[in-house]
Amino acid sequence: MKFPLTRNELFFAAVYFVQAAVGISGMAQFLFTRNELGLSFIELGILAALPTISWSIKPIYGFLTDLVPIGGYRRRPYLHILPLVTILSWLWIWQFSDSFITFAITLMIANVGLGFTDVICDGLVVQQSDKKTAGRFQSICWGSLTVGAIISTFFSGLLLGREILD
Repeated sequence: MKFPLTRNELFFAAVYFVQAAVGISGMAQFLFTRNELGLSFIELGILAALPTISWSIKPIYGFLTDLVPIGGYRRRPYLHILPLVTILSWLWIWQFSDSFITFAITLMIANVGLGFTDVICDGLVVQQSDKKTAGRFQSICWGSLTVGAIISTFFSGLLLGREILD
C-alpha cells in the first residue's frame, strides 16, 4: 500500500499547516501582553505590526539562501536551523519575556524564522513542480493552510470561551 503523500508533500503540508495554526497563539499573545506585561495600546499596536515587517522582506530570505550556502547546501541547512530558531524564540517568550522590548525582539526573530521556512518551502514547491504535479502541490499547500486556519480559529475560540467562562 502506497502512502497517499510523498515525503516532500508531507513537508509542504506541515509548513503551511503550521503557518496557519500558529494563529492560535494570537489570542494568548494579546492576553499575555495586555494582562501580564501591562502594555499600552500603542505598544500592542506595534507588536501587531512587527510581524508584517519580517514577512514583507521575504525576497531577501530567498536571495540569502541562494547566495550564501552553508556547508555547500543552499536550502537544507536553513531548513534545519530556522524552524529551530522559531521554536526557541517562542520558548524564550514563554520563559523570559517580561517587557515590551524582550517580547518584540523575540517575536520578530520567531517571524523571521517562519518567513524563511515559508520561502524555502515555496522554492521547493516551484523547483519540484512540473505540469503533472503543480496542481497537486498547490492543493496540498492551500488545503493545509486552510485546515490549519480552521483548527486554530476553532481552538482559540474554544480557549477564549473557557477563559471567559471560568
